Amino acid sequence: MDGGTLEPAGESITRLLTQWGARHDDALQTLLPLVYGRMHELAQSFMRRRKPDHTLQPTALVGELYVRLANAIPPDLRDREHFCSFCACTMRWILTDHARRRQAEKRQLHLQVPFIDDIPWLGSRESTSALRHGGRL
Repeated sequence: MDGGTLEPAGESITRLLTQWGARHDDALQTLLPLVYGRMHELAQSFMRRRKPDHTLQPTALVGELYVRLANAIPPDLRDREHFCSFCACTMRWILTDHARRRQAEKRQLHLQVPFIDDIPWLGSRESTSALRHGGRL
């Protein structure tokens, strides 16, 4: 297969998709090397649209896609184009999950919240009543 297209092995890809859908795990292992080029092209196109500081690389994105495919219940895929569409959607979910995890890590400030006893004004009746009435402490 040259240039990452799926044409030369199109019929065998459809056959392998059918076998994988019938839960023949070895079909997925045979399928993945045949579609690697196309999956890597998809990953590169997604990564070009991301911010330059993105930490996930196209090869890692394809690797994560393979892990998700291996752990998934095989979907009902009609042909190679349906498979490519399914993989493209899965890659977008992976990128979204990765971005969410990264943002969550940035938000964690590693601050220690003091115990209520360490804040002298918290819980005192004067401060609570002053705050309720719009007053200042």
